[in-house]
Amino acid sequence: MLSAVGQIPDCFPAQPGDFTKRAFYAGKMDLTAVEGLADLLSAETEAQRKQALLQMEGHLGKLYNEWAQTLVKCMAHVEAYIDFSEDDNIEDGVLESVEKKLKVLAEEMKSHMSDERRGEILRSGVQVSIVGEPNVGKSSLLNTLAQRPAAIVTSQAGTTRDLVRVSMDLGGFPVQLCDTAGLREASDEVEKEGIHRAKAAAAKADLVLLVASAPLLPKVPLEQALQNYLKTCGLSINLKDCIVVLNKSDLIPDKIQARFSISKLFLDFK
Repeated sequence: MLSAVGQIPDCFPAQPGDFTKRAFYAGKMDLTAVEGLADLLSAETEAQRKQALLQMEGHLGKLYNEWAQTLVKCMAHVEAYIDFSEDDNIEDGVLESVEKKLKVLAEEMKSHMSDERRGEILRSGVQVSIVGEPNVGKSSLLNTLAQRPAAIVTSQAGTTRDLVRVSMDLGGFPVQLCDTAGLREASDEVEKEGIHRAKAAAAKADLVLLVASAPLLPKVPLEQALQNYLKTCGLSINLKDCIVVLNKSDLIPDKIQARFSISKLFLDFK
């Protein structure tokens, strides 16, 4: 039957996206809803699915339409004022009212655009880089989060030379986790390139997991010690933009361990 129907001129099987294209041309879906449907089909986590559903159901399109209607009304009032300002048919304060509405609209647009790329990050995945000196437990942390031996772990410093990436679902959010080479002064060309890539990955990451060995931190205020640690690693990032992981806490004395345990920056893993 399909073969016979295919012989009819201009009759062919529906291609991928044909029904969505027809709905778009018929005005039943706008472009934002079509993009939301595409995101829904490619969603891999619960958070991605929820965001795509909201967009497909028209939440974003409704917002943009409201903005467009406000702009059209403001334009109409200004044009009417220009054409009929000398007549008595124009109410006083038209321009002031338009200016007030446009300022409110500008603030709404500014607030909407200053979301720190949350939608884009949710769509593509949160880029997380694990950085720190050699042998502080970066690969062990990656394996703990991935729940599998994704990276090689040995007692020898400098085992990881290249970037090791793992995609995972953490609490419904897509995460691209990246293990990096240990940051230190290196003479080996391969290790130098690995360190260069590690710093580049940290600079581009949405979130940095800064791993440090707790016993090696000096007996100074913790935040100051971590700032010095960033300089030692050669990282030009803000400590406030990192989640600090102090590893090997079982090797430090109880008195110092108490100082670490009350810190908001403290996180240990086994």
